[in-house]
Amino acid sequence: MSAAGRRSVAFVTHAALPALTPDDRLAIAPLAKRGIDVVPASWDDAQTDWRRFDLVVLRSTWDYWRRVSEFRAWLERMACDHVRLWNPPRLALWSMEKHYLRDLEEARVPVVATRWLRRGHNTLLQAVLEENGWDRAVIKPVISGNADGTWTTCLAAAAGDELRFRGELAERDLMVQQFVETIAAEGEWSLVFIGSELSHTIIKQPAPGDFRVQHDFAGTARAARPAAAVVELAHAALAQVPSEWLYARVDLVHAGDEYRVMELELLEPSLFMAADPERAPERLADAVAALVR
Repeated sequence: MSAAGRRSVAFVTHAALPALTPDDRLAIAPLAKRGIDVVPASWDDAQTDWRRFDLVVLRSTWDYWRRVSEFRAWLERMACDHVRLWNPPRLALWSMEKHYLRDLEEARVPVVATRWLRRGHNTLLQAVLEENGWDRAVIKPVISGNADGTWTTCLAAAAGDELRFRGELAERDLMVQQFVETIAAEGEWSLVFIGSELSHTIIKQPAPGDFRVQHDFAGTARAARPAAAVVELAHAALAQVPSEWLYARVDLVHAGDEYRVMELELLEPSLFMAADPERAPERLADAVAALVR
């Protein structure tokens, strides 16, 4: 516990963001009003005693996909040391690999059509597209973030992309997803849930000529009001989450005649609190304070 009876909560980041993201900093003042001090801490800082905090909140650990073994070991250590980590280690590990989309699909939650390929698989890229009837597809690592290592191909280019595809598949598990054409025009919906309740919704759109909606690739985000079908699908996806959670972000796209889940973010998603700066940080502060008590 901090001085004068105040509580102390670590917001977990990585070394390149020692002062947290601007979005996460929006929660500092609301938490301070509730007697809770936020301490930024890099997940790989060997000097940090995580057990001294009243709560540890995963936030911007945005290098874990390049250091998977180390990060997995850190999560497992948090569990063994009984650190009060949220979202919990078991859930973070489940969310880390995008195989969770298969769990959603098995539960009849609509997801973007995906072909899963284990490391060393010998299937040809062109064959994957032909077997699934896709003219265009997105290739990404099963463990990734911020569109790192994500690229597109099409039937006409697949043979020329084969060397790159096989080189990546020799190193890691990959997923090949049907390209959703509507992303360029309609964007990608992101529904942010805090403390089990829908907090706010944004639409992320790629820059002209791109398909990646992330800020690093000149993507934009704006607040939006979701249709009932969008909210219903988000709730259906969250119903399959295997444990309690502090926050969640459900990313959806309009594909064909229905909405489909693109990703279910439970590990380190941007919460886009700046889209609702008056209320979203207060909601997060309330949810964190409820766990600290």
